[in-house]
Amino acid sequence: MTRMHRRRRMQRLLALALVWCGSLGASALEAQRSATPRIVTLGGAITETVFALGRGSQVVGVDASSKYPATVRRLPNVGYFRQSGAEGIMALRPSLVIADTGSAPATVAQLRSAGVQVVLLPAGETSAITVERIERIGRLLGVPRLADSLALQVRSQVVRAEANAAGRATRPKVLFIYARGMGTLFVAGRATGADEMIRMTGGDNVGRVFEGYKPLTAEAVVTSGADVIVVPAQGLASLGGVDGLLRLPGLAQTPAGRARRVVTMPDDLLLGFGPRLPLAIEMLAQLLHGESSATAPAPARTVARE
Repeated sequence: MTRMHRRRRMQRLLALALVWCGSLGASALEAQRSATPRIVTLGGAITETVFALGRGSQVVGVDASSKYPATVRRLPNVGYFRQSGAEGIMALRPSLVIADTGSAPATVAQLRSAGVQVVLLPAGETSAITVERIERIGRLLGVPRLADSLALQVRSQVVRAEANAAGRATRPKVLFIYARGMGTLFVAGRATGADEMIRMTGGDNVGRVFEGYKPLTAEAVVTSGADVIVVPAQGLASLGGVDGLLRLPGLAQTPAGRARRVVTMPDDLLLGFGPRLPLAIEMLAQLLHGESSATAPAPARTVARE
């Protein structure tokens, strides 16, 4: 074999080696990409927690109750988590779906049958469940130390906020109304997120004589003697604002109605029970007790990588 032939053969071998190495590199990159979780979150508190733990870039879809942070509004929406269908979720090619136990059972079963990992977290609206969700999501996503730090922040700030609320001199009677237009009007009783928020902010829920949500009636409203009416912002807007609310039977005759003492906050903050829970407690307490000039703490937040 001449020297020229040997040189050409070496060049061909080198070219083949480069192609082979390039193919390996591309395969490795593709494997790395496919290993990156594609997460769908079903539940506002779950979505908020995933983003607070710095894993928001892995979220490819959310449910209709997910409003925070604002960037989630640009993500595909699969509908309200209690009614979300498997087909819409599967279209996003998720490798992991994080939901709470209130999610549609048939949808969960279909997703699992299709090989999608579905993790169900405890549902509920208490500070203890908020902390538990943070810790469990942190372990699921491989950031346990960040989750522990965030959980500690939330727990300590809730304790401080509750102590501040308990130390206030006033304890207003609160009527909490959930509304979605004139056709959907409910009063919050005990064992609800609304009742828990009122308790933690130093108020007295006039609906504690019953459990859950009951239809609003003029008689119950008048006899409540409510000093303050609390309505989530979306519900208040659906009624036409404060003027529309006070046109409902009986409300104008309450102490709250006569004084136009109506308190509102964003729905996802007021009833979200996510990492911003301490902020929600402090803000509602200020509004209930007429301390609008007070300064609320910054929401607990951890976004650094572990």
